[in-house]
Amino acid sequence: MCTRLSLAVLGLGLFVSGHPGPGFAIDAPPPDDRWIIDTDMAYDDQLAIMIALRHPRAKIVAISVVGTGAAHCPQAATTAARLVDLAERDAIPAACGPEFPLDGFHSLPTFWRDAADALVPTDVRESRNEPPPSDSVDLIIETVRSADGPVSILALGPHTNLAPAFERAPDIVGKVREIVAMAGAIHAAGNLSVPGVTDDLANRTAEWNAFIDPIATKSVVETGLPIRLVTLDSTSQVNVDSTFLGLFNNLSEDSVTGAKVLALRVALRL
Repeated sequence: MCTRLSLAVLGLGLFVSGHPGPGFAIDAPPPDDRWIIDTDMAYDDQLAIMIALRHPRAKIVAISVVGTGAAHCPQAATTAARLVDLAERDAIPAACGPEFPLDGFHSLPTFWRDAADALVPTDVRESRNEPPPSDSVDLIIETVRSADGPVSILALGPHTNLAPAFERAPDIVGKVREIVAMAGAIHAAGNLSVPGVTDDLANRTAEWNAFIDPIATKSVVETGLPIRLVTLDSTSQVNVDSTFLGLFNNLSEDSVTGAKVLALRVALRL
């Protein structure tokens, strides 16, 4: 799971800086840079979301939760709303998506999903912005259509929300600036090896986000949208360890107060 955290941080680095590398605060996004965060609400994603929410020039316009990833719906959408509260931001629409892949029955290990469900921000038990009943696919479509400019997407989980959104509403493809996706492995070995869970799995080359819903990932790639792919190959460049967390914890109180709280919680689980 530390690999997932490294990937989430590097994916966020591409999101806030515009180019790869651990220095993710180099170039701030322009003031009109709108982002949808598509997430499976695992602990690594929660840290990435908190950093994004506290970034002074990142405009997060929606949080769409992937039902096929780590946390179960609808609790995961409530967690998203509570993270927004913890970051001291105005209400941001959040919703949950389909709970099964477009094809097949791949899923994350049950104990990973249970752990993700348990990681609810205790600082904000009852959110002032509880999400209304909604669907992530519809949320993505409506958010892109109603935006008064291009929207980018930070995809931190399987692509079960994105594929049907583009299929149902092909008109939104032209309004999406790019997708930054944490998924896949090119030269690196896959990360599907979980003792006692994947022992009989023949696939030893895939990465979890792509493995869960490969048909959805293929569909998203075939839209022709610009995609900046953050793969397992990048993990070694961004080590999320005690040194990283120490540096992160020493950042300005004014810029990351809420994120620091979550970072310390994450540190206890590394």
